[in-house]
Amino acid sequence: MNRQMGLLRQHEIRATQQVAQQQSTQSLGRIQEYSSTPPQQSQHSAQATNMFITRILDECGLEIKMADEENMNNNDELHLELKVDQGLLAKHLSQRLRSSSNTNCNTTTTTTALPPISLKQFETELISFFSNDSIFRSSLLPTSSTDDVSPLRSQQQDSLIRILLCVDELQMFLAKYLLKRLVRFDNKGGDRVIVQNLPLSMIRLILQTFHYLPIGKLTNAKELLYFYLDVIDLVTNNDVRCQMISLVTDIFCDDYLQTDIVTKLEEKLDSTNIDVIKQVLSTLTTIQLNESTDRRIREKIIPMIMTGILDVKVECFNYLFETSTKINMFETILLFRDVATVSGRR
Repeated sequence: MNRQMGLLRQHEIRATQQVAQQQSTQSLGRIQEYSSTPPQQSQHSAQATNMFITRILDECGLEIKMADEENMNNNDELHLELKVDQGLLAKHLSQRLRSSSNTNCNTTTTTTALPPISLKQFETELISFFSNDSIFRSSLLPTSSTDDVSPLRSQQQDSLIRILLCVDELQMFLAKYLLKRLVRFDNKGGDRVIVQNLPLSMIRLILQTFHYLPIGKLTNAKELLYFYLDVIDLVTNNDVRCQMISLVTDIFCDDYLQTDIVTKLEEKLDSTNIDVIKQVLSTLTTIQLNESTDRRIREKIIPMIMTGILDVKVECFNYLFETSTKINMFETILLFRDVATVSGRR
């Protein structure tokens, strides 16, 4: 009997090791894919792409004043000026992309009088357009409005990339592209750039683009959430990983995603990275958890406190006290007293 149990245990260990090795291989493959630099375009090809994108956006309501290609460098800025409100720009572009897949759609709007745009072609050209670092950076900065536009918000509106993210047809594709670019910046070992004598973080600009993003009807929000959380595991910089964890509830703020967020964050409590565990606990403290989920998390973090293996006692107790109810508050106080007594004796 003992021999059978021993063999079964060995089989479980081997299976666990195989799964871990497979996950490690998959993660390494994704890191290499996301962090690889795309092939450079020829000058003629880049100019054709720029002309295509600038023409389409100009027809939809955004004027892009391009710098001389030969003189563009990492400190140059493009000037992006809205001729219509940003909501109208997104609507106009969406109509043209949608009409390309539904040529029988009869509409009477002025925009649809323009020829439809192939979604696949626009996506391909857009990625080529953003492969220029100066263009990509400028597209993450706020746009401005012409004097004759009465914006619904203010004179300074969202960035071009944020506006494009609000186009249902582009949202999923562009969101994944941005997260892959984030991994690329992280693996370069530095994402700082200087714009108008001010230091900017490209990773922070990318993450800000996602804040309170209205999820489109064509976007699988759960798939995008899981993609975002997987990217966290591919990032090597601890500060960036913690920043992404702290922002997850701001980016994916819809109530129906909360259960999935908590489930994935709960898995990260098994991490060996102390900073990640601390940030996960801090983020979970801000979420209203149901009783069964809270109980599971408590069962995970109480052993962390008792063993003292991980230096996360402060964050663990902060979670316990912040989420305690009348039912379990006394239990939390007793645990705190016991740990404080043991620490004092030492």
